[in-house]
Amino acid sequence: GQRRGTLARGDDCLRIWCAGAGAGEEPCTVAMIWRLQVMAAFPDLRLRIVATDADVSQCRRAERACYPYGSIKNLPAGWRESAFTRAVEPERYCLKPDYRGDTEFRVQDIRASLPAEHFDLVLCRNLVFTYFDEPLQRVLLGRIRTVMTSGAALVIGIHERLPDGATGFTAWSDRLRIYRLEDSSH
Repeated sequence: GQRRGTLARGDDCLRIWCAGAGAGEEPCTVAMIWRLQVMAAFPDLRLRIVATDADVSQCRRAERACYPYGSIKNLPAGWRESAFTRAVEPERYCLKPDYRGDTEFRVQDIRASLPAEHFDLVLCRNLVFTYFDEPLQRVLLGRIRTVMTSGAALVIGIHERLPDGATGFTAWSDRLRIYRLEDSSH
């Protein structure tokens, strides 16, 4: 899978972009999944997450990684206990530094600019394909493709769809809205 692709490039880093990251729940969840479920199987691979949002206050909240119980209540209990410390006033659960991975939060509006890196996985859920009209969706999808490595995955919201006429992506799971960028060498 993608591990072979990443390592085949001589790269020891899996790069993920969370677009429209809001208060950071998604990149924090990715970092937790990595640490608790994946990292041990890939000891030579590092994780790098770039999380962007147009709202500066959301990015600041995301950097703190402290959430009310309602935001983490659906996590497995063992994960909550392993990954979070509980702050009493006000009651918040803060992600421990070890579980943040190599995550960077950036104030960036996807309509104006994209990260300069290339990514193996792009999470663009409940943003582009929900809030923007179809012509802008096509433009932004084209831009997103330019920052994806060959064979990378794109995940959109479960109630979203790629715009009509979108090319270059194959459904890995149409039900889950996971798409693979077709290999550019073909």
